[in-house]
Amino acid sequence: MEPATEFSAKPSAEPSTLTTQSLQQQESERVQELMKNRRAPSSRPDYCLDCGQAISGHYCANCGQETTAHTLTMRELSRDAIGEFISTDSKFFRTLRQLLFSPGTLTADYIAGRRERYLMPSRMFLVLSVIFFFVISLTEVPFSEYVVAMTFEKEEIQASFQASRLSQEMFIKEVDSAFTAALPIILVLMVPLFAGMMKLINIASKHRFIVHLVFSFHLFSFVAASSAVWFLMVMILGEGATAVGGQGAMEILAAVMLLVVVLYLLIYTMVALRRVYGYSWIGVFIETMILLVIGGFIGVTYLSMVAGFALGFVEG
Repeated sequence: MEPATEFSAKPSAEPSTLTTQSLQQQESERVQELMKNRRAPSSRPDYCLDCGQAISGHYCANCGQETTAHTLTMRELSRDAIGEFISTDSKFFRTLRQLLFSPGTLTADYIAGRRERYLMPSRMFLVLSVIFFFVISLTEVPFSEYVVAMTFEKEEIQASFQASRLSQEMFIKEVDSAFTAALPIILVLMVPLFAGMMKLINIASKHRFIVHLVFSFHLFSFVAASSAVWFLMVMILGEGATAVGGQGAMEILAAVMLLVVVLYLLIYTMVALRRVYGYSWIGVFIETMILLVIGGFIGVTYLSMVAGFALGFVEG
């Protein structure tokens, strides 16, 4: 019998898996090859290009990214940029629908942990604030002039005008620019202040501050959305009312529509408080009246701060 052959060295084992880094490198090279050819067909890699996990469908089960690797086009870039807003089942429209027509549902769902289906409270507030300020810019209403005139005496405004050493037209323009720039910044700071006020009102409740903050984000989001709708309706219907009955008819229309918005805001707040905090209708009514006073005070303070900043900025 021949002696068994012995090997001094073991054969090297093939690696069973590749490291995430090497996989991502391979897929990155694949994408670069696709980018070189503008007519390259779509392909589906074996691993997610974003997180490196194995994939088996059209979307990654780990991070949710689409798994098809193809040449990036302007059409796709535009679709990704605005798709969240034009899609009928998008988070934005789903959140907006609940915000406008189901008071308190967003806050209650967020507290209960049902969050993935909606936009985050702070993000929704920022989006609607941007839309609100954009609508104001379309109306061409001298909003800053009204606020400054209501906040300060004529002598104070005249003193600021003289200190600025600007022409009257340039002074008004600079005040409006400073007012517009400060408006959204201070508005964001008002939300946690309002939430703090709610915490003091509900000091006996077991709700944490974060619950009041989420409720405040949603309430302020509703105010921004309803105000934007009011401005748009006044702008659209105001021209017809002015043509028919003059400036007086337009002012009456604006006042009636504002009254409708305010009444809906009161009802909305009461229903939202009852749904989120579980108060009785009497308790809800009392707290709504308190919040109305607090909200009015915060609103006046807010506009006064913005107007004061605008005048101080122009003077400096």
